[in-house]
Amino acid sequence: MFRSFVHRTVVVVLVSIHLGCSGMRSGAAIQLDRMADTRESYGDAFRYMVDNAILSDMSLADIHFVTHTSELSGVGAARLQRMARLLNTYGGKIRYETALSDKAMLAERMTHVREFLALSGCELDPVEIAVMAPGGRRMSGQEAVGKYQRAVTVSDDLSTSGN
Repeated sequence: MFRSFVHRTVVVVLVSIHLGCSGMRSGAAIQLDRMADTRESYGDAFRYMVDNAILSDMSLADIHFVTHTSELSGVGAARLQRMARLLNTYGGKIRYETALSDKAMLAERMTHVREFLALSGCELDPVEIAVMAPGGRRMSGQEAVGKYQRAVTVSDDLSTSGN
């Protein structure tokens, strides 16, 4: 009797371990789920911040294209999709900052940008696309250090004020 009890217990434990392990997820999958949850909870605030940044500089760069091609990368497509909505509302100039010297590749990339914007529903009449440095307000190194030091001071004040 004791032997059959041990046998049943071992079988139940092994089945439980098998079922438990087969349902386990990788650390990467768990981390991706956590990141998605974080994005959802802060999504609206970040979405508006990103739109304001895009509206401020209206820029594209080589990173927004697949290397050595004229095709938009996933990052470039996502950026242009958001930019299309802003361009429909405000118009403007898209500034493409590039290190390319190949005129044919530049022309192909500009064509792809126009095609993508048109497919995204953007009215291209008030939109200009030019090879130039990005727009927007820039911050000097001295100003950035000053802002950082003020932020650290405020953070320190907040952490010690509760004690």
